[in-house]
Amino acid sequence: MAIKKYLRLGSMLAIVLVTAACTQNDMKHPTIIDRIEQSKEGAELFISPDYRVVSDIDEIMKLEPSVLSKNVGDIKLLDIIVRIKNEGIKQASNLDVKINEPTPLNYFHASFIGIKGSHLKSNDETELRYLVAFDADEKLASFKKNVTFTITWDEDNVREQITVGF
Repeated sequence: MAIKKYLRLGSMLAIVLVTAACTQNDMKHPTIIDRIEQSKEGAELFISPDYRVVSDIDEIMKLEPSVLSKNVGDIKLLDIIVRIKNEGIKQASNLDVKINEPTPLNYFHASFIGIKGSHLKSNDETELRYLVAFDADEKLASFKKNVTFTITWDEDNVREQITVGF
C-alpha cells in the first residue's frame, strides 16, 4: 500500500509542477495529464509485498511442517505475501511473478503458493505466498534486504514488467 500512496502523491506533485510551470501554448509535447490519462486506459498494477518472521514452532507447523523435519538449529520462517491489484481498465494477461533471490542461496527450504500464467481483469486482485526457512538470523536479514519480485504481464501484445523489493 505504501508504494501506491507514493505513486499517487508523486503523480499529483508532478501535475502541479507541470501545470504551474507551463501554459498550454508553451507545450509542444503531450502534457503529463494526457500521459496519466493514457496510462489509465491500460492495465495499472499495484504491487504490495509484505512479510512476517515466524519463529514459533506451532505456527511453523501450521504453515510449513516439512521444515521441522530438517535437522537444523534455530528455525526462522519468512512468510512473504505479495498482493497485486489491477486498477486499470484493461486486463493484464499471462501474469507471472518471479522471486529474484539473492545469491548465494542461504536458506534451506522454500515453497511457493500462487498463480502463474493467469490474468487480472480490471479491479481484480491476487495474492501470492512465499515461505522461506532459515537457520540463522543473519541469513534471513540478508535475504530480506536483497530480495526483489518481478511481475510481468501482457498488455496489447506488449510484455510489461515491474520489479519491486520490500
